[in-house]
Amino acid sequence: NAMERVCEFQGIKPPPDKVRDGPAIARMCCSQWWRRKLRCHQGQIVEGAAVSLGYVNKFRDLYVSNERLATRTQQNKRNAAMLEATIARNENGQECTLAELAATSTANKSIRRAELMTRIAGFERIANDLGHPGVFLTITCPSRFHKFATVNDGTAVVANKNYDSRATPREGHRYLARLWTHIRSNLARRDIGIYGFRIAEPQHDGTPQWHFLLFCAGDQVNEFIAIMRKHALKDSPDEPGAQQHRCDVKMIDRSKGSAAGYIAKYVAKNIDGEHVGQDLNGKPATETAKRVDAWAATWRIRQFQQIGGPPVSVWRELRRIANLPEGVPRHLEQAHRAVNKLTLHADREIASVAWDEYRQAQGGVFCGRKALIKLAMRPGSGLSRYGDAPSTRPFGVVTASLEDSWDPASSAATAVGTGQLIVESERHEWSIERRKQPAFSVGGLSAGPTQSVQPWTRANNCTETGSTALPTPRQDAVGCRLPARNGVPALVVTDAEAKRCSDIASGVEGTSPDTTIRAAGSLPLSKRVE
Repeated sequence: NAMERVCEFQGIKPPPDKVRDGPAIARMCCSQWWRRKLRCHQGQIVEGAAVSLGYVNKFRDLYVSNERLATRTQQNKRNAAMLEATIARNENGQECTLAELAATSTANKSIRRAELMTRIAGFERIANDLGHPGVFLTITCPSRFHKFATVNDGTAVVANKNYDSRATPREGHRYLARLWTHIRSNLARRDIGIYGFRIAEPQHDGTPQWHFLLFCAGDQVNEFIAIMRKHALKDSPDEPGAQQHRCDVKMIDRSKGSAAGYIAKYVAKNIDGEHVGQDLNGKPATETAKRVDAWAATWRIRQFQQIGGPPVSVWRELRRIANLPEGVPRHLEQAHRAVNKLTLHADREIASVAWDEYRQAQGGVFCGRKALIKLAMRPGSGLSRYGDAPSTRPFGVVTASLEDSWDPASSAATAVGTGQLIVESERHEWSIERRKQPAFSVGGLSAGPTQSVQPWTRANNCTETGSTALPTPRQDAVGCRLPARNGVPALVVTDAEAKRCSDIASGVEGTSPDTTIRAAGSLPLSKRVE
């Protein structure tokens, strides 16, 4: 309890209740755990202050402050350098950098965007087959979450008098998540099945809003929209603009274009901005996508979420299986073909991945946790760095060993057999090592990875080890710098003035603090620090 109070005093959330005793104490005694938590907390506090002070809006710093954008850019550069400098080697002797491995996964933004569009297009083909209409909805937060109000058709912004400085973008995202929880519960009670995607993106002042592309049965679509509007307007329904903007609904007109094409720009501009051009604020989407990334990373916001449909984890695991053994069930073979570019569509000349075929193999679009194919899991080995029990890890897929039957339009699948068939995926044992850092030079002096170099200040914080230590800087320097504080220019302190400070601290008579340290603005131009 005492350690939890220390965390709460620093604004850090203690380890959750499921992590107790030794693992929890190990976390709260770990400097790296504290660094991660404090870095996240500090970033949100500073960015929250920038939003409250009005720095974040469409006419100044779009979506996120320039400071947080610079921090995120530096972080991405550090991560890229670390991945490039780390080598992974498997049991077959194959060797590659972590950067090369990351480029083949959904960490690659192009692959991430392509996978999302594949799943969205698959959902649309399912809806076309079942005759389900598509609905595009946008729900936003109440007025108190917005620092600015847009006026004159978006040509100007004014301060919002209802703004609550405690309502950060993180709190706005939590509000929308709670709202969606109530909507899902209401839909489940009314037996209304939906499927599609949710996209979270920032408005110009950093306030989150959620976009939905959802499909449902035609005879339920009006009730579904009514439920969405009812819950979206429960909070402050009478404030100006609530009825028009809190829940915006657009029916997808297939005669004007596809649903996937309509939402493609929202997917792209929230990932890498490719193929978008300019966004709604007239900025290049490839540049604003970096600000969206910084916004999501700062506030820990999940940008994309699948609603309904079969699990994507099995989809990705099936891609690790090159060939299936003979005699596997038909649905497993169909799913494997759909995932590994072996399915030929009627409107295409070459085979490609097919989310709709995968959905059918899994038992229908409403299969959920009753999917016919699941991940095969087994316990990991060893304890974590904090002493946690090893978590389970996937090693393949598991399904019923006999044929299964299902109705594609039904919400349930029926398994005929009771046995199980496990197909292991291809996995490797990797060892990780860092490359040796090259020597570098500063000011004409070269140094290896463990060598000290000539510092730029009078203080040397480098650890001196044996003969590798370089000489310390001269102690009779002409002057030194002190950092600026509260907008006051940096200070210049000469050796004589520094000695005078020391005399004051020692209580030497005849010294006065009034003339010891002077602001740079009061010094001659030759002595000012620029």
